[in-house]
Amino acid sequence: MLGQHYYIKNIKKSSKIFQTLALIILLVFVLPGCGNPFMRGIFKTFPELPAPAIKVASILLDEGDIFLIDSVITDRSLTATIFPANAADKSISWDTSNAEVADVTPAVGNSAKITAAGPGSAIITVTTADGNFCASCKVNVYSPGSGGDGDPYSIYDAESLKKIADNLGPGVYYKLVTDIDLSSVPNWTPIGTSASGNQFSGDFNGDGHTISGLVINTSADYQGLFGYIGSGGSVENLCVSGNINSGSAQYIGIIAGHNAGTIQNCYTLGDITCSQNIGGITGVNTGTVKNCYTLGNITSTNDNAGGIVGDNGGTVQYCYALGDIKGNSSSTGGIVGKRSNGTIKNCVALNKNVSLPNGTQVGRVVGQLTGSGADSCLDNNYAYFDMYITANGSMVSVPHPGVITEKHGGDIDGSSPDGGYNNRDFWESTIDFIFSPAIWEWNGRSGLPILSCFPAGTQDHSFP
Repeated sequence: MLGQHYYIKNIKKSSKIFQTLALIILLVFVLPGCGNPFMRGIFKTFPELPAPAIKVASILLDEGDIFLIDSVITDRSLTATIFPANAADKSISWDTSNAEVADVTPAVGNSAKITAAGPGSAIITVTTADGNFCASCKVNVYSPGSGGDGDPYSIYDAESLKKIADNLGPGVYYKLVTDIDLSSVPNWTPIGTSASGNQFSGDFNGDGHTISGLVINTSADYQGLFGYIGSGGSVENLCVSGNINSGSAQYIGIIAGHNAGTIQNCYTLGDITCSQNIGGITGVNTGTVKNCYTLGNITSTNDNAGGIVGDNGGTVQYCYALGDIKGNSSSTGGIVGKRSNGTIKNCVALNKNVSLPNGTQVGRVVGQLTGSGADSCLDNNYAYFDMYITANGSMVSVPHPGVITEKHGGDIDGSSPDGGYNNRDFWESTIDFIFSPAIWEWNGRSGLPILSCFPAGTQDHSFP
């Protein structure tokens, strides 16, 4: 009986424990959500802990590089974006590395006004209060220029480019300070004409920038960015991209219709269709074209079509061309259509196709050799071994191995004994391209030489 009493007593004690636990569960987990005003009042004395503040993770600016022209384009705006968008503390501060060049004033929201103070370069930095995250923008402030050798006129948009025609030189200097898009100009009027006294005889330095969107649709002669570059004129360090369709016109090139001066360190992208004397750089050359290359197709409805020059009477050296060249009746070549005079040296024709449907004067490097000294005008030129070259609709039989002093040039492919076109040694040791900070550098991604004066990543073309 004593054991039974002890057993019953323990059951009662356990029952009380379970009852207590049930009451706690009821009070803590059930009644607060049941609309009981009494329990809501009790639990109001235990407020919820606030959610942790969301921290800033990064900050970006809408521009990484801007320019201003002192007294002309005097201010620009910059806007910062903070990530994540719901960060708790979006406070930022702005700073300039050189207030004598560009000053910065906070504006509405996360924006700031950048104001030109004088020529030079400055770095504008924005910093978050939370975490000290930074973003920066380089600001170049240029003088509008006086046109002198040490103070060239600054060219910064289509209108300032057009105004070159009002002061063609000689002794006038121009410098491109930013890329220009001409796509809003439906039919570009070339700078300079063939008329005496109206040829461009100044100095135009592209400074590694690009003029894009060039469109020319006209039947007038002497078409290109420049119509006619005179004997004292020069164009350098420039890329031009666009298309020209000039019907029955002649003397057509993307850089110039006719060059009697110097074109160097330039390249072009785009297609040309017109009558005759057409080149990817210049239609006619009686000056010097060197250290240039072209990426585009040339189509002539008549004759004298070449990847670099249509009709050459000057010097073409250290150039290469990619793109199909199609003539009609005469003088079609991968580098030069017709050699009337002058020399073509150290050039490489990498065109896949060169064709002349209604004639025979076609060549991998030069289509036709005329004029005095024709037997000695070519030296150290090469062409793509498998170039498809036709005349009168039939495949042209090119002698192999090719000869570097003849119009078809020496043979080169991607695995030639001397390194091939995709090997720097071929260009440097065989073709004598000058690889220096001022002229050429090697692009290992594309396997071709590119011009050093242009920003990294802007010349990633490759052999098609």
